[in-house]
Amino acid sequence: MLACQKNKKVKFVATNELLNEFYRARADEMHDKLFKRYAKFDLLILDDFGLKPLSAEQSSDLYDLIASTHIKSSLIITTNRKIEKWMELFFDPVMTNAALDRVINKAYRIVLDGESYRKNFTPKFKMGDKKMEKC
Repeated sequence: MLACQKNKKVKFVATNELLNEFYRARADEMHDKLFKRYAKFDLLILDDFGLKPLSAEQSSDLYDLIASTHIKSSLIITTNRKIEKWMELFFDPVMTNAALDRVINKAYRIVLDGESYRKNFTPKFKMGDKKMEKC
């Protein structure tokens, strides 16, 4: 929120959505233009990184994005995976090391323990409640 209040260019995107967008952009030769657009943000927030292993192409796209933004931009990565497990996600271990080297450089690591905050928003129903609706 602070970055937005300071009129910084901020983009929040699910990692899988971003990688799918890069994949589709290759089909119509818009990949370079799309890549440059993402590289221009002052703050890029990649949500839910590591839900599934990355293909060679996805690994390359993600590494290229990290490499092009790590000096001039800020990057936030949300994940449920420990950093130690990232080696299993990237297609190439050398690329994983290079990406991690850039991500960890001058990074702050915030670990949230406990139950998901989404649990607080789950509707609560009483057994026998005639007004209970189907979810």
